[in-house]
Amino acid sequence: MIYPEFPQSGDVIGICAPSAGVGSKLDSFDLSLDTLHELGFETYETESVRADSCPSAPADQRGYEFNSLFADPDISMVMSASGGDYTMEMLPYIDQELLRSCPKWFSGYSDPTSIEMLLTTKLDLASIYGANAGAWDWRPLHEFQENSLSVLCGEIPVQHSYDAWA
Repeated sequence: MIYPEFPQSGDVIGICAPSAGVGSKLDSFDLSLDTLHELGFETYETESVRADSCPSAPADQRGYEFNSLFADPDISMVMSASGGDYTMEMLPYIDQELLRSCPKWFSGYSDPTSIEMLLTTKLDLASIYGANAGAWDWRPLHEFQENSLSVLCGEIPVQHSYDAWA
């Protein structure tokens, strides 16, 4: 299994919308990005991230945008903006050889699980079944959100049942 390097403070997290855009929840999404920026990460969004639609763009465009983040040497990690229902449509447009040659962490949950299945089972590339980029919009952050942020930094928090769930 290939385990990419975890991003460090100052690194860029690339955000794409393999399924839904976040246009209907921009305030919440921006609040979440503020959390990443406060940790020292920079973020880069592909064109379809802020689309107010599901899917965020045609399948080939979503695949191109996903691939472009893996190809960009300035991007340290790739993260899904949100879930949705249309990630399966873009899977044929993922450049598997590119992902093998430029391994990076990918994080997402819900619909992006199909990407993680491809990465983990076919490409032998570890992924994080964890937060989408819009997951840190609570104030104050809950412990489960803080734990998911620590995983992005390569830490392994102690897992236990939480008093609430999202």
